[in-house]
This record gives sequence, C-alpha cells and structure tokens, in this order.
Amino acid sequence: MEEALFLTFNIDLGFLEGRILGVCQATGARVTAVADAGVWNPDPRAATAIGTRYHVGRAFMPGAFHPKVIVLSGPEACFLAIGSGNLTLGGWQYNSEIWTIFTASTGEAPAILDPVSRWLQRLPEHITVDELSRNAMLRTVESLRHHMTSSTVVDTGHTFVSSTTDPILDQITGTDVDELDLYAPFHDPNSAAIDHLIQRLNPTRVRILVQPGLTVIESDALRAVINRHAVPVTVLADPARRYRHGKLIEWSQDGQRWALTGSANLSIAALESTIGAGGNCEAGLITRVPTTLMPEGAELSTADLHTVRIHSSAANREHAAGPQLLSATIVDSGIEVVLASASSLDLGVQLSHQLADLGDWEDIGELPAGVDTNVFAVVADSGSRLRLHYLDNNDTDRYSQLVFLSDPAAVLRQPINGAARAAKENRNLIDMWANYPDLLKVLSQEFAALDRDVKNASKITIPKQADDDPDTHQRARKTTDPWLWLVDDSATHHGTPLIAFALGRGTDFLKEQTAPAWADRTADDDTPGLETDTADTVADDPTSSDGSDTAGKPADQNHDANAVKAVQARWCKQSSQRCPRLPAISQLLVLRAVLVFATGNTWDENDTEPLTIIDSI
Repeated sequence: MEEALFLTFNIDLGFLEGRILGVCQATGARVTAVADAGVWNPDPRAATAIGTRYHVGRAFMPGAFHPKVIVLSGPEACFLAIGSGNLTLGGWQYNSEIWTIFTASTGEAPAILDPVSRWLQRLPEHITVDELSRNAMLRTVESLRHHMTSSTVVDTGHTFVSSTTDPILDQITGTDVDELDLYAPFHDPNSAAIDHLIQRLNPTRVRILVQPGLTVIESDALRAVINRHAVPVTVLADPARRYRHGKLIEWSQDGQRWALTGSANLSIAALESTIGAGGNCEAGLITRVPTTLMPEGAELSTADLHTVRIHSSAANREHAAGPQLLSATIVDSGIEVVLASASSLDLGVQLSHQLADLGDWEDIGELPAGVDTNVFAVVADSGSRLRLHYLDNNDTDRYSQLVFLSDPAAVLRQPINGAARAAKENRNLIDMWANYPDLLKVLSQEFAALDRDVKNASKITIPKQADDDPDTHQRARKTTDPWLWLVDDSATHHGTPLIAFALGRGTDFLKEQTAPAWADRTADDDTPGLETDTADTVADDPTSSDGSDTAGKPADQNHDANAVKAVQARWCKQSSQRCPRLPAISQLLVLRAVLVFATGNTWDENDTEPLTIIDSI
C-alpha cells in the first residue's frame, strides 16, 4: 500500500497509534487522518508518534465534519470502507456499527471508486483543512483512479451519497413504500428528519428502534410526529447492552429492500442540509439488501419514551468558539503556523517541546490581528505542541486547543521493509492474547526471555561488549538517567514491543535518547477514549456526547479445560512469588500477563486468589 487515509468525526490518538498505525505502516503506507476540529481534544500523553510517523488534520466547517471513510490504496490493491464508526476503540471494536467494505485487486475494481474519488477531490474545496491533509486526499484520489483505469470496473449496485452539494434526503428516490425502518443514535430535537422521511416516502408502516437511555431524543417531539401521521408507527426498544452507533434508513418496495447506511444520523443537519448551507459533511451508501438490517426489538409504548440529552462541556464550546490553529509544520526557516482563519485579535503563539513536561509552555512570537500565517525561527522536534494565547473581552487569558508539530519530510516518507517491520516491531500484543486457545503457549513462544527468567528466577545480565571501557561504562551510567539504562537493557533482553507492552506505551518511545518529562505519567493504554459524537450541532440540533467507547472483552478462557486453567493459575502464582528476583520491567510483564489470565476467567468468579496474586506483585 501507499496511502492510508482515515476520515472521521472523533479520533482517539492512543487507539490509532496502538492498534492501527503499525499495521498500516507494515504495508508501506503513509498514514493520514482528518477529524472534526470542533471536537478535537487530544490526550498528548497518548500521542508519541504524531507528526513523525503519521499526520492528523483538523477539518473546519460551519457544521460537523462527520464522514467515516477509510481508504487503503496502492498500485496493486485497494481497500475502501464506508460506515458509521469513528476512529476510536468504540468505533472499531465495542460499538455496534455498520460498515460496507470494497476491495480492488486482480484486475477488478468496484464502480463505487469513481464517485468516491470525485467526492474526495472536491472535498477540500468545501472545508478548511491543512495542506498535508489536502495533499493526502488528492494522492488517494489519484490512486483510486489508477484502479479505475487499469482494471475491469464491476458495478456492485451501490450508490454513493454525500451532503457536499445536495441534501442526502433528496438522493433517496421512491415513494409509497411498503415499510420504513429507522435507527440512529441521535435525533434532531424536533424529530423533523423522521417527520420529513415519513412524508417523502409515504410508507404503509414505520418502525423506529431506540436504545432506552442511550438514543438522544426529545420524547414529546417524537410522540407529536407519530401522532401527526395516519400511518401506524411502532417504536421498538433495543434490548442489546452493546451501544448501537450504526445509522440505518431502510425501506421496502415491490418485494425489494433498500438501505441507506453511513454516517448520517436522523437529523436535519445530516439529512436535509449541505456543507455550503451550514449542514454536516456526511457520507453514505444506498444499496439493495437481501434481508433486513433492522435489529430485533421489543415494542415500546410511546408513553414510555424518555428524553435523553447529552451536552458537551463548556470548556469544549469555549475552545471551539475562539481563534483556532489550522496547522504547525516544520519548514527550512523554523515553524510555519497557519490559522483556520485570520482573527480580529492579537494572538500569542506558545510552544511545548515534545520532550518537555506537558505543562511547560514558552512564548515564541505573535500573530497580529488580520494575519493568518507566520513562520517563527524556532527549532523544535515533530510531535511538539503549539497553542494560541489571547485575551477575551474581559481581559481574561484564553488558550486554543493544541496542535502537534508535523515534519512533512517524515510523515510523507513511505515506511520501508514493511513485512520485516511488521514481524519485528509492530506485533499487536494486545490482540495477540485472543489468537491462541492456550495462553501459556503465548508466554513460552512470544515471551521466551521472560519465560526463562521466571523459570530460573535470576536477575537479567546484559553481556558487555569486548571493547567497552569499564570505567567509561560506569561513569556513563552514573551521569545518565538510570531509568533509560533499565529500559535499554530490557529492550535488548525482551525486544521493543514487549517492553512497550509492559509499560503501556507506543514502541516509538525508545527512539529518543532522553525520556519526556511526563514519561512516568503516560496514559493508560487500556482506558477507552470517550466518543463525543456531537455531529448534529446546527439547525437547533443538540450538542451531545455519546460516551460510547468502552473497552472490549478480553480473551475468554471460560471454555478451557479445568486442567488447563489449573496450569495457568499455577504459572501466575509461581511467577508472582519469583517476581522480587526479576528486574522491574520484567515484573511489569508478569503483572500484565497475570491480568490477562485474571480477566479471562481462568479462575471462578468468586475466587479471590487472582486478587491476592495481583496484590503481591
């Protein structure tokens, strides 16, 4: 592959770096993500490779940048996915989402590549996005067109729809349909989109699925719409505990079923407006489906409908309303800072170096009122953080959301030896556990050094090179952070991926000779990012945060034989007893392994032994 492009509303940088980046770069692809600027609120502790190994652009527009489109493309093959999931743990693992996936290879390409490429080409004209992101879109367009011109085009029966120039509702053809089934996690506050869908399609019957307590609705408004129409409307309660974030408009006519899927919620901003008119940027597909995609549900009385409203924080609204940085990139003469639009205020620009404490900011210059671009003669590493400082009308200090400094030469460089890197440096140690029925086999094969350490219960010793000067070697250790020596020695012993796994870090942290000042307070890689899907913010739509992301279930050992579980439990107990004689990072590896067993139901639910073992470690 050459390009990996992700269009998303919300983004979790820790999830991207920990679960997706390595896989994409193992194919040789450059990685670019574009997310909505209004909900951008990154955790800098989770971003160790941004600006160097991948680039993230923020899309500015009156409505919400809300498409969920993935393109992985190269000269020989192409992968296209259009759906409902954001680039977060919830969107890719936990939530119930709807995706449609296309592939092009072996001389055949789906016809849908053509309208998608034309949409991507025009998209930068309708949104404000940085140059690196715009160029990534255009490179992806050229790659998609390569497949269209060099392959046999196959019509799969899908129609691509977007809100770029025409409302999505106007692209739904047909009337007097037999059935209309609707689901989305967000409704507009007046249920106007549902009202207009019923008017337009004139169905014989309607079903609306809701997740009680989770679907964002105004109950009085929905009841009023239901009572306004003569057509029978049934409200169904989704019994699933898993958050349903997929969006579905499905109808049947003359024995055939059609479905609109993608990113659009049941709202005016998503379905009845365009980007130019202040609506959302949405992308979806209309296709014929052989069987219904509507989930089963129990009938719910309209009297039992309850209003659900979720509002974003005042801090997020304040950040989105003030002056905004579009990008910060490394250029020959320093750092080029570009605003999303020129401000009427005098703005200060502040820098926090990549290795500095997250609270350390320094002033590097100013952007006077009316100026949207400036180059500051400052040297900083990619991944450093920049923000704007200004005074509001009350002379109170305000700060913009931060952006990360990107090095164009680095993010545009295609990874080399993808297959070898995948085997050596990009093993997904979080997913690895679920791939084997016997987790002890994982420990003996993948954690071979740790397995030997535990069995021998001896301290790790790193052999000294023959030409080492003992005095110089010792002096260096006394004058260098001992933590770095421990990390380097352990990486030699276990390998970089396992050390990153033990520390809950991305593997890139070992590339620096100096540890960031905040390295001992890194984000927990198992903590899910919250998905703030606040797309429908125009036309009186609610500003809301779905809070949908929840960690997925660990590998389940319930079905293992009791004898296998007993061996696993014995390994955990013996390893914990030998932990005091192991180096610190090896102890952390033991702890994470024990946690996998403990959460995988190796022990009975009421057994306290795993808690005792974890406590002892």
